[in-house]
Parts: sequence; structure tokens; C-alpha cells
Amino acid sequence: KRVDGGWGSGSVHLQEERVNNFKTVLVSLEAGGEEALLRAVMKYFTDRTDIMNSQVLRSQTPQGQLYPSYRYQLPDFLSALTYISETGVGGRKFYIGEPRVAEGVRYGIVNAVLFLAQAYKEAIQYDACDENNWELVNDRF
Repeated sequence: KRVDGGWGSGSVHLQEERVNNFKTVLVSLEAGGEEALLRAVMKYFTDRTDIMNSQVLRSQTPQGQLYPSYRYQLPDFLSALTYISETGVGGRKFYIGEPRVAEGVRYGIVNAVLFLAQAYKEAIQYDACDENNWELVNDRF
């Protein structure tokens, strides 16, 4: 609609409906769907490779000295994250965010960080993969 020689009147007819339709199309094209969320979560961690290796994926000796984990490596974590996000385990998939929410990837990142925090508490800090064994062998548990 032309107003005073220009286009527009300052309002858009059915604006909310048009925005929702646009978002639906983007999600359908995977421009903002689960695949895009997974790519964004992966990028978040790969962009922080140095921090992940130097501060997160670290184990400690019984004397408290930190060292790079032998068992827990970033490429392995990202591979496992991809698998459980796309294929899942036991009929369930890893939650990687909300595709229909602006900045929905943040939910997925927080979920992955919480998973890593629990993994650190249970296994990474001890470089253990099955269960914690408190028997000291060669200055390692």
C-alpha cells in the first residue's frame, strides 16, 4: 500500500502470522532445525578446543596433579554427542536445544555442559571409564 508517495504504513498486515509461517519454513528447510542446532553445538565446543583440553578434559593423580585425560578426548566426545543426538540410545536422543526458539542452541550447549560436569565428577577426573576403583596402581587409581 502506498502512503504519501512511499511504500508502507508502518504496520504489516498479519505480521505475527507471517513471521510464524517464515519460522516454520526455515525449520522445514533445516535452516534452523535440529541439524543446525547440532552443528552450532559442535562449533561451540570445537571453537573452545584449547579450553576443553586444558581445563575440562583433565584428570588428576592421587596427589592432585592434573594431566590431560588419556581416555576422554574432544573428538571422541563430539562423535558420541553426534551419535546420541541423531540416532539416540534406547529410543531417546540427547537434547540439543530448541529449534523454534531464538538462541535455542543455548539450551543444547547448557545440556552438554551439564553432562560434562557430571561426567567429570564421576569419571573424567579419575580417567576411569567403567566404575571408580580406589586401588592405587603406579600412582594412579
